Amino acid sequence: MAHRAVVGWARDHLRFVDPSRHLSTELTVRNAGIVRTAWLAVARAPLAASQYLASETVGVLTSAEFRKQFPEVGDDVEASALAVGPNLRLHVSVAFVDQFVHSSRAYFARKDEIVAYVLQRIRSLPTDFDAIEVRINETDVESREEAGCHLTVLGTTADGRRPGRAESAPEGKPPRPMPNSSRR
Repeated sequence: MAHRAVVGWARDHLRFVDPSRHLSTELTVRNAGIVRTAWLAVARAPLAASQYLASETVGVLTSAEFRKQFPEVGDDVEASALAVGPNLRLHVSVAFVDQFVHSSRAYFARKDEIVAYVLQRIRSLPTDFDAIEVRINETDVESREEAGCHLTVLGTTADGRRPGRAESAPEGKPPRPMPNSSRR
């Protein structure tokens, strides 16, 4: 039953994951005595304004409208926020699916478009912050071209999100360049 639940959830929530090809499940029965609570999640209230906006950012990034406009963004998104006085910085991590990213130039252009999209949606929410900054995949390095891009095969960070192409090169051979890669 647990295996079916995992497979069903992955099929329903992760668009690029084929559970029969991409998942292996291992079930472990734990001693019930060591489990402190039956709850799988804990919610605390009230949320700070920064926590609220980080949560809303995840909602924006997982909306049907966003997925339609940015199909290259996978299903794994995270957001955190840092508030300093009247300023808020949103740190966002998204998994770009490599089959939809044709060059490092396109990757960085889409990141800029996503920043503008998120900022517009977050600014439409009630907030007292004077300035909101959105940073996406902060460890990207544009000068490294495709090696500076964070790409994934399955749209999740669980498949080994790493810089450049999301596949390993055979020992001693460089990774394949992305098609139509910009060479500045």
